[in-house]
Amino acid sequence: MNDNEKEELFLTVAKIKREEFINSEEYASFLLRIFTQLLNLDSSHYKPKDCTEYKPNIELLSIYKDYLTINEEKFQNRDIVKLRQSLDDSLYASIEPGLLPFKLKKLISNDVDSFLILPLTTAFYFKDQKSFRLHEIGVIAKRKENMIQIEIIDKSTISIESRKNVCDHVYSSHIYQDKKGIVSYIYEIEETKVLELAKILYLGLINPKKQVSDMVDLDGYKQEVILTKLSEMAINEYYGERVGTYQYLLGNCLAKELEASIKFSLGQERYSILSKIKTNYKGSGAQATFLREVKLPHTKSSKEIYLDLTAILLDRFEQLNFNKEVYTPCIIDMFNTYLYLKNCRAKDTFKKKLQTVLSRPVFEKMNYHVPKISESHICAEKLNPDFKNIDLLKKELAQISYYPHALTMMKKEIHKNKEYSEKTMFDALHK
Repeated sequence: MNDNEKEELFLTVAKIKREEFINSEEYASFLLRIFTQLLNLDSSHYKPKDCTEYKPNIELLSIYKDYLTINEEKFQNRDIVKLRQSLDDSLYASIEPGLLPFKLKKLISNDVDSFLILPLTTAFYFKDQKSFRLHEIGVIAKRKENMIQIEIIDKSTISIESRKNVCDHVYSSHIYQDKKGIVSYIYEIEETKVLELAKILYLGLINPKKQVSDMVDLDGYKQEVILTKLSEMAINEYYGERVGTYQYLLGNCLAKELEASIKFSLGQERYSILSKIKTNYKGSGAQATFLREVKLPHTKSSKEIYLDLTAILLDRFEQLNFNKEVYTPCIIDMFNTYLYLKNCRAKDTFKKKLQTVLSRPVFEKMNYHVPKISESHICAEKLNPDFKNIDLLKKELAQISYYPHALTMMKKEIHKNKEYSEKTMFDALHK
């Protein structure tokens, strides 16, 4: 069997896995859980044993491919065909890791539209707590000249022991807004080591028990293995200049790290108000090294993005024959809760922290099971957005204005909290 035949075989396996998952009754409940994490309403409750055909967060790649499809006019400066192919390659290589070496070899050198995005589950050992913890990170693989560039996207504040560089101090004049900082770390790998690289990335796409067995050394346990192995293989490594909002209030890395990687790959770069050194406006000789933020093109707020994703999710569940009377009020209430809370906090980090304290127990206890009205047998490649339906759904969502049911439940949580005063918690739910 030659390489083309092997690649085609792995791709067929990946499509079969996805077809089984999207047509299963569990599909809706998994995606609803991911959706609450995207909206910063709940933590991840996913465990490897819960997985069906593959990690459910991988479906975000297809959701954002639909976002690209319905918003093509916003991406006029990009090659839409290549972007779609990159998202497809990312989706299927994440589902079936046997595709990794083939897709890595096909990356086009110095082409911003040619990339591979992977959600890697990383096992960490915390010596002070003597415990293991799983954390999701995002990977953006690109080809630069004769190198494979592996960019790690991590919005947590975990200190990585294997890194050979220390992150520069980041200065911002907006100290009371959402805490932002450098979330990018880059490894440069010789392209001749694609097979070895694929084996390392493979570890983050399979059961993390394999990582734990590799973490044992003479002194006990290593902190982790994936990033350590990348560091050992790399001919160069360094912090990037991409800036993101730290995700330390909720354990929603399963959704947020992959989403950040997708946005970095599809978005437009612009200079941030953050700099690596404190800006000296009085001295003519001192200059700040400004960092870069990435935003999806022609969007003013994440509210616009999540309006589209909400409509895409509603449309997808309808195509897959899920019970509309069950999933529609659930999704609409999530979206309206997100809008209400975001308007209340207006980038206030402390309010955001209090809101998550109240929202997490509410959404954790929700029943996300959605029955089907009939079986579906949709081919994975045929699950595409219905433009007219999504446009109609967006108009309906924009007109809906009511007090979310979840907020009533959140207010009941105020009395259970002992850490903050009732007034402080109550204020977090108001402008």
